[in-house]
Amino acid sequence: RGGEMANTTRALLLSLIESVPDHANPQIQGYKSKDRVLADCEELIASVRSLTPKVGNLVLNNGDQHTLLNLQGTIPMYVRQTKYNCPMVIWVHVDYPMTPPTTYVSPTNDMQIKPRHMHVDAAGFVYHTYLTQWSPQSNLKVLCETLSQVFSKDPPVFAATRSSKSSTPVTPSSSSSHGSAASGHMSDPAQQPRPQHPPHPPP
Repeated sequence: RGGEMANTTRALLLSLIESVPDHANPQIQGYKSKDRVLADCEELIASVRSLTPKVGNLVLNNGDQHTLLNLQGTIPMYVRQTKYNCPMVIWVHVDYPMTPPTTYVSPTNDMQIKPRHMHVDAAGFVYHTYLTQWSPQSNLKVLCETLSQVFSKDPPVFAATRSSKSSTPVTPSSSSSHGSAASGHMSDPAQQPRPQHPPHPPP
């Protein structure tokens, strides 16, 4: 059964990877290191089964849209020995692994991003030395393991309720997610509802 699931995941990943066009020439495939992208995504999904591969559009500051493979879902974080799920979107660029993935925390409607978080800005964009010091030997699995450890110590999201401003991390009720940050956001109207931005955090 595990082998069948792995084969299904591989087939889905391969079809998604091959569907991404080159930004300069849409007539050819975009991913330069297709085998490496496939292997790293397979390794990550085998380790974190709550992540699902999709294709969507990453919109940059200058308005350009890049169609890219992305992994949506949650990564685990452990707070006082209790497991919580942190919603994420990880965008894999066409020149991966030469370029690090663009990574977001993507809160659901009942969540807020923690204000002034050390590694996540108000729009969900993730900053970390593993990304800024990325090399071709870096990979998605270690990135998520690193972020899981970091977020366990300092959760980037908390429950957003009208009656309480508790900073307790929450488990999202849905894996539907979006990303938005200074460098871009996800726009994928064909596969999911219009992204909704989280409410503004309290001052």
